[in-house]
Amino acid sequence: MLLENRKISYKIVVIIATSGARNNLLVERALHSVYQQTFNHNVDVIIVDDNQPSKVDEIEELIDSKRKTLKLDKLFPTKVIKNVRTPNHSGTGAWNSGAYICVDWKKLDNIENTYLAFLDDDDSWERDYLLECNKKIIEHTNVINKVGVVASGINFIEANSTKMIFPSKDLLTQESIFIQNPNIQGSNLFINLSVFLSIGGFDESLKSTTDRDLMMRYVEFSHCNPNMQTIFIDKPLVNYYNIDNIKRVTTDFNNKHMGLDTFYYKYKGRFAEKYYQASLKRAREKFQYILNNNLYESCIGGNAKISNIQPINLLILGFICLDSRNLISLLDSLSRLKPLNSQYLKDFRICIVSTIENKEYFPKITGKYPYKFKIKYLKRQYPIARNRTILQKFIYKVGNACILDFVSWIIDDDSLFYALYNNKKYFIDYFYYIALYNYKKIDVLIGGHCGEPPLPFFSTLRTQLLDLYYHTRVLYGDILQVSTDIGYKEEFYYDLSSKNFNYLEYPFKYQGNIQSFIDKLNNANLATRYIEISSCKIGKVVSDSIYRGGNTIIYNKNLLKIPNFTPYKQYNRRSDFNWAIVGKYIFHYNIKEIILPLTHKRQYRNININCELQKLEADLIGMIFYRIFLSLCKESNIKILSYSEICELFNNEINKLKNKVTINQYRILALKKQIKQYLKNRYEYDKFIKLEENIDKFIKHLLYFVNKDIRFSKQAYNNSLNFINNMRAIQTMQEKFEKS
Repeated sequence: MLLENRKISYKIVVIIATSGARNNLLVERALHSVYQQTFNHNVDVIIVDDNQPSKVDEIEELIDSKRKTLKLDKLFPTKVIKNVRTPNHSGTGAWNSGAYICVDWKKLDNIENTYLAFLDDDDSWERDYLLECNKKIIEHTNVINKVGVVASGINFIEANSTKMIFPSKDLLTQESIFIQNPNIQGSNLFINLSVFLSIGGFDESLKSTTDRDLMMRYVEFSHCNPNMQTIFIDKPLVNYYNIDNIKRVTTDFNNKHMGLDTFYYKYKGRFAEKYYQASLKRAREKFQYILNNNLYESCIGGNAKISNIQPINLLILGFICLDSRNLISLLDSLSRLKPLNSQYLKDFRICIVSTIENKEYFPKITGKYPYKFKIKYLKRQYPIARNRTILQKFIYKVGNACILDFVSWIIDDDSLFYALYNNKKYFIDYFYYIALYNYKKIDVLIGGHCGEPPLPFFSTLRTQLLDLYYHTRVLYGDILQVSTDIGYKEEFYYDLSSKNFNYLEYPFKYQGNIQSFIDKLNNANLATRYIEISSCKIGKVVSDSIYRGGNTIIYNKNLLKIPNFTPYKQYNRRSDFNWAIVGKYIFHYNIKEIILPLTHKRQYRNININCELQKLEADLIGMIFYRIFLSLCKESNIKILSYSEICELFNNEINKLKNKVTINQYRILALKKQIKQYLKNRYEYDKFIKLEENIDKFIKHLLYFVNKDIRFSKQAYNNSLNFINNMRAIQTMQEKFEKS
């Protein structure tokens, strides 16, 4: 029964990604066909510039001229944005940039009632395309049913002929999509925004085969949502031109082959051999494709050492430790390095900050090791920022009492002294590299981590569920997998990354069974996406950095006197970043990033959901604050940003974060539903139900966080300014002292 009172107003957003400097085709063919549509009610247009370098100004000028010529006035409001995601990957990053800008966490109803109409910059629509699509939404939406995708036919236009191709229900099966395109591609994709978010958007790891991949995930999603309909229009309303002398994904065989490589890595394990061979046969005939089983080169061996390195007079290893299990693991791992026998160290000591509860037990542990320990016991456990500051001052005091020239190495207590590559550990001569850079005019080296990323567990939930889902779907053979040595500093494990988006829909391999995968997640441990680094990269100084973590080598002891600052008592995460920001932008110290990883290994434990959620929220707020603090410190060299200016920056950042959290929430809920359906009637189902409870608590907390009124208080602003001014005063005194 159709809705009698249609008060729902559907919004249509046309998204055109443009690249290759095709401005003329963009405006005179693609955009012209949009502006000529007979249906124009509530239709917006977003042009996403995927050109390198950007041509936003030029495109805006051409569009303004076009709109004036057609006298559009307020019809088809159009804006041009830059692609802020993965560039030049068959438009995937650009399309996602356009789609995600439509998300507003304050207007969730709009997400459900918005449809995205994608159009390639060199294609066009017939005049009634949007009219027909809108009719189908109205006709097929009711109290029960919802339209997920509307797909029309295509005029495939070549120099001397035109043929019509049509999508159909028969082509829209997983087996068919694995073999060939279902005739739903960029310019005839008309999809509900909430559905687009639920299936994860376009996979930005793909350089081609993007449409097949998206529709594969759409079909999977539709199996869990039987009330979601796919509607076909039996008319060719889209014009695909194969006559222009321009570079296309389908004719650029290099990109096509790389896209197919990734497509098969994702889906090969799901299909019987006959489908795989049929798919390969078509790819060979159409694109001259041969399966590439060796996408990433391996690296064997390390770098040659430099002789005659002057040893360090004193190295102090420092860490905060509240758990005896971590202390034992760390010291056992350290003993493999034999620091007391290292030719690169004259003296070696360990400083530990703990709490009074451990005063009886820790000496019994440390007494078993041959090192010189200094332990400071606090009356109670303080926030991490304050504990870090206490540790730094403690190291400074201990070091100065021994010798003026000492180096400190501050690490997390859940670190181990080796690196990982291809699921195997290898050992590094850390002391050699620390000594190597001792006289290189470097003040701080920030090392990284292998193993589990040092992030709150729930910051990785989306990608962990993605990997679990793919793991449950492997029926034939094994999922193919590239090395996780993807690129140093790439955040392939982080759901909320602001710099790497091409791993959000790319599955990573898990070696164990489904049950052990779920067990890990139930205990807040990652099952996949461990950080690995090949040995040939070890010891390379990469770049300037402010991203201090739990592996920091401090050559200039004056940096130990800089506090780990945070203006909030309840939000203490990422204060290490603030420490590095002050060191770099106020004291002008030379802070570099080095590839010298420790391995981060969390204790296997029962999850404390409330604790994990608190850590997540603190991390999110800490992430926003360090960006604001960075602006304050950088700009204070020129002028002091006013409170209103800082509030505007903060609000922009918090709104972007809330939108990103909202986008992830759709995908997490969809993956949860798909995994649950697939595991039904299997023995792993009960374990997943336990995980589902934690996921539901997480989603509930996300909704609370998104709707929470988070502001940058005047007190936080004043605290930050006072701290910066104090640091500047110290820096000025330091300069005067050095000059005198």
